[in-house]
Amino acid sequence: LLFGVEITVPTMIAGGLTAIAISIGSVGLPGQISFFASIAPICLAMGVPIQVLPLLLAVEVVPDIFRTVGNVTADLAAARIVEGRDATEDPDATAGI
Repeated sequence: LLFGVEITVPTMIAGGLTAIAISIGSVGLPGQISFFASIAPICLAMGVPIQVLPLLLAVEVVPDIFRTVGNVTADLAAARIVEGRDATEDPDATAGI
């Protein structure tokens, strides 16, 4: 039992389907907003009370920082890979742009 709610297989399936729908439909929002926008519907679908979400938000800040660092690092790496050769070393690198 979790907060007086028995988590059964149908409850987990409902939570999983809600999580998939939320993750597909979510947009890039600041951390606190996206946390509530993504977790609250899952809690409601599973019948878990949402009163503890503000407490979880206090802990969510640290993983959010690491997710942001990972996203920015991946974006920088992808930009560097797409950029390819350094245009200052090879003037023909930008030909055709």
